Amino acid sequence: MHTIVCDQCRTIHPPLKPGQICPLVEHKDKSGKIIHIDDGIIDIKNLILKTIKNKEIKDNNKLMVNIIENLKNYLDNYKES
Repeated sequence: MHTIVCDQCRTIHPPLKPGQICPLVEHKDKSGKIIHIDDGIIDIKNLILKTIKNKEIKDNNKLMVNIIENLKNYLDNYKES
């Protein structure tokens, strides 16, 4: 695997998949406040892995497609109280 200078974070690392957001980039909201989601993403990953193991899920790709579709629908309809 070759390395390149990332056009998002300006550091050298393996190339990203097309459309993928670089995990090294610091993201900010419209007001300039840094967005922190790392701990939540780790919790989601752990929950998915635990579920795959406990339910002995064989088709991980099908599960991930389903999770992403449901998450997208949830986020599209999310309203902050």
